[in-house]
Amino acid sequence: MLIQHNQQALFAQNRLRATTGQRAKASEKLSTGYRINRAADDAAGLQISEKLRWQVRGLDRASENISDGLSYIQVADGALEEVHAMLQRMNELCTQAANDTNTAADRNAIQAEISQLQEATESIFTDTKFNTFHVFTLDETNAPPGSSIHKGLLNVIEPANITQQGNLANTVTFDNAADWVSSGNRLPQYNTIETAYDPATGNVVGTPTTSSANSNTIPDLTHNGVTYSLQANWTTLINAASSSGGTVTANGITYTRSGNTLTYQNGNDTVELRFASNYWQGQYYYHLTSATATTTDASGNKVADTALTYQNYEGSGASFVQGVTYPASYIDFSGLGTNYQVDDLIDLGFASTCSHGCGCYYSIKFVDDSTGFPGTTANGLKYKETSQGGSYLIEIDISNVTSGSQIVAAMVDAATKSGGFDGHWEQLAYNVNQPDRMYLYEDTPSIASGSQSTWEPKPRSAAGELVSIEEEIHIQSSALAHTAIIILKPAMSNALLKINDLPVNSYTAAGHSMQAVQDAIAYVSSKRSYLGAMQNRLEHARSIDDSSAENSQSAESRIRDADIAKEMILYSALNILQQAGESMLAQANQNPQSVLSLFS
Repeated sequence: MLIQHNQQALFAQNRLRATTGQRAKASEKLSTGYRINRAADDAAGLQISEKLRWQVRGLDRASENISDGLSYIQVADGALEEVHAMLQRMNELCTQAANDTNTAADRNAIQAEISQLQEATESIFTDTKFNTFHVFTLDETNAPPGSSIHKGLLNVIEPANITQQGNLANTVTFDNAADWVSSGNRLPQYNTIETAYDPATGNVVGTPTTSSANSNTIPDLTHNGVTYSLQANWTTLINAASSSGGTVTANGITYTRSGNTLTYQNGNDTVELRFASNYWQGQYYYHLTSATATTTDASGNKVADTALTYQNYEGSGASFVQGVTYPASYIDFSGLGTNYQVDDLIDLGFASTCSHGCGCYYSIKFVDDSTGFPGTTANGLKYKETSQGGSYLIEIDISNVTSGSQIVAAMVDAATKSGGFDGHWEQLAYNVNQPDRMYLYEDTPSIASGSQSTWEPKPRSAAGELVSIEEEIHIQSSALAHTAIIILKPAMSNALLKINDLPVNSYTAAGHSMQAVQDAIAYVSSKRSYLGAMQNRLEHARSIDDSSAENSQSAESRIRDADIAKEMILYSALNILQQAGESMLAQANQNPQSVLSLFS
């Protein structure tokens, strides 16, 4: 019999401690309804359960997001339904005005009602909002002052609101100054070749010396120790070239004119300057094409000559002609980083419409795709060119742009390298003193009003189709990041619908207005159809989210929730075991007392 170590009591105590702990956990599960109340309950199950929880909560929130998107669509569609009604009324009025049984007073009354309808449609476009933001994509014609709308950032700036079909009134003068850089016209190249001859045989002696230079100024012609400064006498020389004949003196040298060639005899040296003409703005402008200086001996045999050859400007397109003013417009990027950010330019751009009857377009579009343009760079920015049917599209990646001047230089550089962007007369240019301003100019002999190419503030595809620049609404439609459904806010303005000017003062005018209104009805119909399709898509997406949330919640419940019946059975058993353990511990503690009987 032992009294130091009561093994029976120790065993009963350990089992009672274990039973008490299990009973406490069962009680906790019954109290909370969860099988897992701490990570120790089921480490792997907890991880899976928490993942399912964020999926369920994300799906529930995504479903609400979709409901908000559906509300936006309903507001937009409701507004366009009213626009449709007003356009139908305009069409009815234009049809009525096209009837010559109307008097001038009748047509004036019809015009007055059309004017009110025009104001009403524009008001709907500008005033309809959802959660305080504009429902429609506005443009430079109807965006309110101070708004954050960026569609007009790349608007082609033309003074006095000159129409795209009219002559571009803004002008820029290109001359020989080195400040100008153009996509189609870089510095001209001059090649100089100095050659020595054997007078007896006429063969070339040694190897001719060849040198090249790119310069906006005409290099001096140096021969037989005499330097002829052509640039210093440029004005006099071109006047001589355009004269009818005779002689002309420049810097003490008297030249004789024969056709487009000026000749100067200096002892045994003969200097010839040859000119070509360009016809611009009703008159001829001349540039030097080549110059040679030849030395002969007393017998008239050639001893040496120096040839200066003018090469056309690098790149395609016509060359700058000194002193010519070209019709041009421009885009100002100086507000980049201050008035707007680089991201605001994504998917924007501009295009030129060729005036030469070829149906070609030359378009620039800005994109954010740091991996999409391998191997081709323009001033450090990646770009790619696509073409179709003679039309060209250059997409420039501006994901790493730091300044507006970088964009401008990249556009000029990309167009210069383009296989066909400068193929006709449309050109891009900038002045190094205004590096943030991109000039779009028409470099063509035919610049009568309406005949030159025009620029528009919208990029076109390679096939010449207008590229959408409608603003985007991202609807986060699932619990996973970057899985938004994108809704394009319909672009709406009277100018876009071409209903801002609907004259009905004659049969012909009313007919044109009828066609414009009918085209506008078709445009609005297409946008309402798009919104309807998006509404159906969102409703399906919401149904999927709700179903996924339900099934995910069911899966999470099977992992996390407690089986109350099972836990209650276990709790009852543990309760009995606890009471039995307490009784056995009490009896075990009585055993050492029996030792006292030995002492009696």
